[in-house]
Parts: sequence; structure tokens; C-alpha cells
Amino acid sequence: MMIKTFPKLSVDNFELRLLQKTEAGLVLNFNKKNEEHLKRWDPPKPEGFDTKHYWEEKALLWRKEFLEDQSCRLIIFKEDSMVGSINFTNFERGPFQNARLGYKICSSLEGQGVMSACLRTALDYVFKDLSLHRVEANCIPHNHRSRALLKRLGFVEHGIAKDYLMIDGRWQDHVLTSLVTPFKAKK
Repeated sequence: MMIKTFPKLSVDNFELRLLQKTEAGLVLNFNKKNEEHLKRWDPPKPEGFDTKHYWEEKALLWRKEFLEDQSCRLIIFKEDSMVGSINFTNFERGPFQNARLGYKICSSLEGQGVMSACLRTALDYVFKDLSLHRVEANCIPHNHRSRALLKRLGFVEHGIAKDYLMIDGRWQDHVLTSLVTPFKAKK
């Protein structure tokens, strides 16, 4: 599939789009403000994670990956601030048409329905416009908010993967879920 335009999605007062190199500082601000809030759910940070250069390079890489049909990494903006992200990664095409989903939101917007609305819009986009058939999302079993969110969105739980990811300094189990497109396949 050849993708020519970068997505720019709107949900209420929020905009979902790929990061631009000039916005690297917004990611740094988001990470700094939400470090304590997100560390219990996030994997270890790579070297350079807290530098502007790291995020400038990521912005360029993510745009390249999008154009090469490998990922769709959306930043959630409210006005001129980053307030979250929705990442569809590891695109597998051919007969599978699958991607993995990861997401995060700032602590001040948690529990207000923002991520739910943004994910509905983003899922609609990847199913309709990027022709994905299936999206996987996995979370730590005791992340009750995330599990409830995935359930509300229609994700089906398939089981537990033992020692799935290194999170907060230790290997942690994850609940495996997936959602199949509600739209008919394009021929």
C-alpha cells in the first residue's frame, strides 16, 4: 500500500497527527510532566530519551516508517501541547494485515474519556484508510483502566503472556487482546 499524505485527525478539541521534528520539545515536556504517572506502565527508557535530538530523530524516523507502511504513530495535541500518544506499530501485511497498539495520556486527562474518543477515531482511521484487519493491544493485568478501556472499545482478551515485557524494572505478565475491523475488506 502506498501512503501519500500524513494523517491529521480531529476529536473534539484534540488533534492526532505525526510528530514534526520542530515539536521535539513538546515530547520532552510531556515526558517530564508525566514521568511518575507513566513509569509503572512504560518499558525502560533508551539512552538519549531525555534529549531533544533523540525526539527530532524519532520524528523523522516515524514519518519514514509511515511512508513505508510500517507504523502510524500519532501524537495527541491540545492547542500547542502534547497530551498523549497512540502508536500503531509492527505492521504485518499480506494475509495478516495486523498492527500492535500502544497508547498513553497525561495524568490530568486520565478518566475523562479523552483516550477513548481518540482511540475510536484512530482505530477507524487505521481500519478504513490503512486497511488493517486486526489490531493487538496488550496491558499489565493490574492496569484496570487500560483493560476497561480496551473492553469498551471491543477488544477481546485472549489470555496472559508470562513475563511479556520489562516494565518498571521487572518482567511483567500482560493480558493479550485484539480487535478485528468492523468494516468489510476492500477487494
